[in-house]
Amino acid sequence: NLKGASNSNPVTYTIAITPLTLASLTGGPTGYTFDGWYDNSSFSGNAITEIPANSTGDKTFYAKWTAETYNISYQNLKGASNSNPTTYTVVDTITLAALPNVTGYTFDGWYDNATFSGSPVTGITANSTGDKTFYAKWTEISYYNAKGNGGEWTKGSGSALTFIFKR
Repeated sequence: NLKGASNSNPVTYTIAITPLTLASLTGGPTGYTFDGWYDNSSFSGNAITEIPANSTGDKTFYAKWTAETYNISYQNLKGASNSNPTTYTVVDTITLAALPNVTGYTFDGWYDNATFSGSPVTGITANSTGDKTFYAKWTEISYYNAKGNGGEWTKGSGSALTFIFKR
């Protein structure tokens, strides 16, 4: 289970008076760290670091790989409660949950850049690697106040609004 890693360990060994140190693997699968050699496929017990002096017989070793943990940070929350995870691994598939609206704003999605260019990001797919930062996009809510009998109309910030009155 070398998973494409470079292995500098010998394929055979002879009985020796000094132990044979097992080398670590390099260049393994993206998103994983080599965690040692084991003498069983369930990786129980301690990692094997050498073949002891005066050993005999065939030896089989299993390479243990552990998924690396990456950080996820969230920016521009405006005080909203965020239940999304703060870490992930190469095997995880994560769907980003929407934030609740906050006073004066509606949540308009997560983006992978602070300028909100491109399409919103909905999650992290399996086989992704590296730390991630997501930015919450908000749209300001427009508020309108109306007073009858004299007709004072005031408009808050935002785009135009059409009023339709029916009698």
